Amino acid sequence: MSAWKRLFWGIGLWAFSNGFASDVLDLSRMNSTILFAKLYEISQSAEEYKGKTFRMKGYYELAKDEIDGKKYHVLLLSDAAACCNFSFEMEWDAHEKIPKKGSQVTVEGIFNPIFEEHMIIPQLKKTRIVP
Repeated sequence: MSAWKRLFWGIGLWAFSNGFASDVLDLSRMNSTILFAKLYEISQSAEEYKGKTFRMKGYYELAKDEIDGKKYHVLLLSDAAACCNFSFEMEWDAHEKIPKKGSQVTVEGIFNPIFEEHMIIPQLKKTRIVP
């Protein structure tokens, strides 16, 4: 095997072992500027991301619909200045322990956009806490 082939093969193994070839779209390590640019892209082409697994870091909140009283589990993402927010509704995995309200968590879940009238509600299904 030539030196170039060994180098490219080695890089491929390194990338695979470091999660670059994984099916998880890891947003948890992005700075807020890049994160919000990616979230905007996802919101503009939600159908393309449907079914993909996302990993994100944010704050867990429990929101209540004022009209019907239904409660929603929410992952709240804020930028560095805390002036812009983006949220994902979460459906927890059946065996997952729900965190304390307001706690920072890193979660993985399957992206399932809900299309309602003229808006998209970003949702994560089978959400679980990851280290």
